[in-house]
Amino acid sequence: MRKLTPANRRAGRLACLLLPALLLAGPGAIAQESTRDRARRYVVAELLRALAPPADLNRVSSLVYAIAEDYRGGASGESAEALHAVRSFLQGVDAAGMKCAGVIELRLISAFLSLAGPQFSIAPRDLGSASCEQGADPFSAAGALFFLCRFTELNHRDRLPGVAERLLAMQRPDGGFGPYGSPGEFYLSSHIIFALHSCGIAGPSVPRGRAYLLLRAAEFYRRGFLDGLLESVLMLERMGAEIPEGAEYQRYILGRMQNNGGICSIDRPGCRADWHTGALLLEYLRTRKEACTADRRSPPQ
Repeated sequence: MRKLTPANRRAGRLACLLLPALLLAGPGAIAQESTRDRARRYVVAELLRALAPPADLNRVSSLVYAIAEDYRGGASGESAEALHAVRSFLQGVDAAGMKCAGVIELRLISAFLSLAGPQFSIAPRDLGSASCEQGADPFSAAGALFFLCRFTELNHRDRLPGVAERLLAMQRPDGGFGPYGSPGEFYLSSHIIFALHSCGIAGPSVPRGRAYLLLRAAEFYRRGFLDGLLESVLMLERMGAEIPEGAEYQRYILGRMQNNGGICSIDRPGCRADWHTGALLLEYLRTRKEACTADRRSPPQ
């Protein structure tokens, strides 16, 4: 992991002064369009694409969260158009007979949409009962727990008895969840950790989860796994954790943004922008000032 020296910090401050001009004058850059504008345009296009039948609910959920939070932080016409499209989509959805994972995704989409303002709020029809959540897969159970604790006043122990305990029993000594190295292990871990944090679960599980995310962020930085790095950093920031290498991660992430506003999931020559990483990037840009120091060097091996 590269350490920040006083010289690096001085160089970073100088780059902060120069970056807006560099971003606007870079190859293929659109005149007077900020980094966040480009990221927003990319994510809006991906959201509208995800709504096309058959809609991918997991994809819509991730994208609408980024757009809704971005819209709340500063209204945009193209964002409003996309959010109204999501609202129209929800008006036509009938969750009757839908699998539990789909029902939970609809709840999250509706909740995320409401973040943009009351004009977008809508409850999908027939969201079913809590019965399906008791036996839901761990990823969906984490989503249900997060929804309940973040967007309702209900007590998760009353509404979803035993769900938090079932997830807690999956935690490994390193703070992650599920079999290490299994497909989707990091995303399962990050979602469970943040759901437990959102529910205010006491004890060592959430601090161990934060430590896990810090270690994975450093690993992902070294490997060039931008999607994992962004998700780790965003969740750590939301939990109020200090990220010692945060400035170094920022230079690396912003230096990988493409001219179309997207960013690759894995940093490789000729890679294509990824919708999920793009949504994370828009959220990342929303939570800080305009990009500082586009660093085109490869991460350490």
